[in-house]
Amino acid sequence: MIRKQLRVLVRSQISVIHHSLMVGPRLQARRGELRQVLLNMAADEKGGGVLAALGFSGWQAVDDEEMEFMIDLMDTLNT
Repeated sequence: MIRKQLRVLVRSQISVIHHSLMVGPRLQARRGELRQVLLNMAADEKGGGVLAALGFSGWQAVDDEEMEFMIDLMDTLNT
């Protein structure tokens, strides 16, 4: 169910781009809260099940600079 609701923005054969979840402007105020929930998902039984269904072992925190680099790289690959 969850995997069907996700959409691929860019698919790459290089190992530079990783799965990322970005918060839109409406959720900006809850960014820190969402980040902590995602980072702690693997420790929760239900969260671990969701991660397994997605094929993930867990979420990893990414700083703003690294995310900006990945966005720029995606833009470059899409053009």
